Amino acid sequence: METRTFGDTGLEISEVGLGAWPLGGSEAGLGSYGPIDEKIAVATVRRYLDLGGNFIDSARAYGPSETYIGKALVEGAYDREAVIIASKTASTTSWDDVPNIRKDLETTLRELQTEYVDLYQLHTPPEDSQLRERIIDEFEILREEGKINHIGASVKGPSVTDATVALSRSYIETHRIDALQLIYSIFRTRTEQIFDESAATGVGLIIRTSLESGFLSGKYSPNTDFSTGHRARWSKAKTERLLKVAEELKQIAVHPPYNTLAQVALKFALQDPRITCIIPGAKSPEQCEANIAVAELPDLSPELIETLREYHIEDVANP
Repeated sequence: METRTFGDTGLEISEVGLGAWPLGGSEAGLGSYGPIDEKIAVATVRRYLDLGGNFIDSARAYGPSETYIGKALVEGAYDREAVIIASKTASTTSWDDVPNIRKDLETTLRELQTEYVDLYQLHTPPEDSQLRERIIDEFEILREEGKINHIGASVKGPSVTDATVALSRSYIETHRIDALQLIYSIFRTRTEQIFDESAATGVGLIIRTSLESGFLSGKYSPNTDFSTGHRARWSKAKTERLLKVAEELKQIAVHPPYNTLAQVALKFALQDPRITCIIPGAKSPEQCEANIAVAELPDLSPELIETLREYHIEDVANP
């Protein structure tokens, strides 16, 4: 597994990380990916680490995800300093959330069975500049205590608009964060507007949702039942539209050595050198293997990249 320099943190992290939201199972909130057996969840984390990955992204809001990560680390007796763990507060959207930040982190540390997290991120970071500064002040105190090493912001979705770009830029301009986590995919490329600024200021970039909740995986058809789980939030009309476009993309882009649309979608983001890592979700060891294998594929051609950019869909986000 190749690594990339994570902004100015001094860390070298795997270019393909493990997005641990799916490991939370049905308890991971409205956006859950359905139930998952604890043994499979733990095995997924261990498989990722055994394959050479070192970056795991979770959150307080992801149900038992952190618990399973902690069990995997202990069961596998992994070197804690060799594993880079990122987590997030339960929420940072209002002044009422500030008193809960320390409590959330302490719960996270207990479930992860660790004394610190390498990266702690504001979850849905606020637009209010005074609240933003107050929350980062609290993070700074936790860093001074050795409970966190670096500070990040996981910029909210689901819609990616000019306001999303402006919010991301406002966090870079504080010069108080070490990392940004952003949505970026074939369908949603708007956040690319701040990639250069992020790189120039030493802010690491973590990219999520490159598979667009599976709609860019290429494995769904118009007959797929989306009545339960994460994808039930999309309207029927939007689901049909996304599936139609995905089928068109398969015809255009899926050719050897690329065998699936998922490989194309992940590589689309991964081959941008300004991005530190992508964090596709996985809820089985086999999915970890498939995600990591994408890093070994040759780059997509510049011509294909430009063609894929034409498939930006403004309203791809769930309702």
